[in-house]
Amino acid sequence: MVVLKVKGKNETDVFLVETTTKADVGDAITQVVEIWNLRLRLKWYTTNGLELGKECNCDQLKQTCEDANAYMSAEQAARRKFHDKAALEEHIRLIRGATMIANPADYSLGVEKLAKEIESLEIESEDVRLKKQYTLQIMLDDPASGDMNEVLDPATAVMWFASKEMHRDKTLADFVGKNEKTTALVKLTANNAHAPAKEPPADQKMQKEMMAYWFKKQEEEKRIAEDDEIAWNGSEWADPKALKTAFQGLKDLKIR
Repeated sequence: MVVLKVKGKNETDVFLVETTTKADVGDAITQVVEIWNLRLRLKWYTTNGLELGKECNCDQLKQTCEDANAYMSAEQAARRKFHDKAALEEHIRLIRGATMIANPADYSLGVEKLAKEIESLEIESEDVRLKKQYTLQIMLDDPASGDMNEVLDPATAVMWFASKEMHRDKTLADFVGKNEKTTALVKLTANNAHAPAKEPPADQKMQKEMMAYWFKKQEEEKRIAEDDEIAWNGSEWADPKALKTAFQGLKDLKIR
C-alpha cells in the first residue's frame, strides 16, 4: 500500500493515510480531505475542551482531549501510524460524552437554546466559562455552526505532489509511480488557491548527516566486497592449479 504523508503549514501538522497506487486521485483527495476536516474539528474541540476541563475541574474531559491530541501528534506519523476516519470520529464521540458528564444539566438544553443563552450572557468570569461550555456543546452537536479556517470541500479541494497539481481524472500511479512501498509527501489547498510553498532544501546539518550516512554505507559495501574477494581467493575451487592437482592424485597427499 502506498502511503500519503499529508503536511499542513508546519512540521508538527502532518499525518499518514494509507491507500494504493491504483486509486483514482479524486477518491484519494476525498479520503484525505475528510480526515483533514475531522482533524480540524478535533483540534478545535481539544483546545476548548482542555480549557473547559481545567475551569470546571473535570479530569475526564481533560484526559479525553489529551488522548485525542496524542492521536493527532506528528509522533504518530514518525512511527508510521496511519490516520483513520473512524478513529477520529470516535475521539469526537468521546469528547462529546466527557462534556456531557462535565455539564449534564446544561447539555439537555439543545443547540438553539444554548445559542440564545450565549447571547444573553454577561461578560463575567462565570459567564465566560459558561460561554465556552455552551459553544463547545453547540460545535459538538452541530459542526456546521462553527467558523473553522482551513476547512476544505472534498469535491473541489486540490492535492499537490512535488509542486504539481494531481488531477482528479488520473490515478496516483501517474504521479508517484507504481511502487506500493512509496511514501509520497502531499499537500492540500482549496480550489483556485495558489500552489503550496515548496519544501525547503536540506539545511547544513542535515546535509552533513546525509553525507556521513552515504560515506558509511559506501565503506560498508566496500568492506563486504573485500571480504567476498578474500573468501573467493581462499577457496579451493578458485585455485587455478586445483584441477591439475586433483588429476595427479595429490589433492589429499600429506607429507610426513
